Amino acid sequence: ETSGALPIYWVGCSMGAAVACRAAQIRPGCGVSGMVMLAPMISLDKVAQKSVLGPIRNKHLAPIGGLLSFLVPTLPLIAKSDSVLAQQIDKEFRNDVTNYTGSVRVRVAHHFNQTCSAFTAAAGPKTLERVSCPAMLMIHATADTMTEPRGSEQLFERAACARKTLVLISGPDGQPGASKTYAGGKASDGLAAGQTAMAALHGLNMWHSITTEPGSEKVSSAVAEWICLEAKIASGAPAEA
Repeated sequence: ETSGALPIYWVGCSMGAAVACRAAQIRPGCGVSGMVMLAPMISLDKVAQKSVLGPIRNKHLAPIGGLLSFLVPTLPLIAKSDSVLAQQIDKEFRNDVTNYTGSVRVRVAHHFNQTCSAFTAAAGPKTLERVSCPAMLMIHATADTMTEPRGSEQLFERAACARKTLVLISGPDGQPGASKTYAGGKASDGLAAGQTAMAALHGLNMWHSITTEPGSEKVSSAVAEWICLEAKIASGAPAEA
């Protein structure tokens, strides 16, 4: 619940962003002034192509995911994506004995797949059109092979928000960074005035863990900039002030 006059913003990364989207569906508006989605888990199309064993891919197991989840819920079977950029960070993660570094367990993967399928469906109680809040910022790297960047684009296109901003960070795939904004019932390419920190994200070379990879401090600056601008809008002050 909101407390006093202070605006409240949710910030979610990857699975956390999916949780925030689901909460916004259950309680439209959620008492928040806006949401920040960092590499949100909306679509898993790329990781679905990962090989489990030889020609068998994750997507081939999806149709029997419910059965596998019932029979062997903790079996570490589903292949996951590794970083294509920050190998040192990835190495440190794997060498940390407190981290789980095995394959994704069956029940976890099944629920991930169910959630993303419901989000991207054309109709239903959990579609992206039912994600509702006053304003939303989405930041995603084009090179992300863990969560599909197209998921952020769908969220931008379909979420029920008065104001939306999408920032795509470039990666080694050669696809350039880009931005889109939606306000006043109209979508346009580029960023609004005063969003200089967000514009600086376009040229970064990032993958999925955009809160820890090199350049993450610029992501933090962009998020802070957006929240400050949105807080001014929510208070009725000019965004450029």
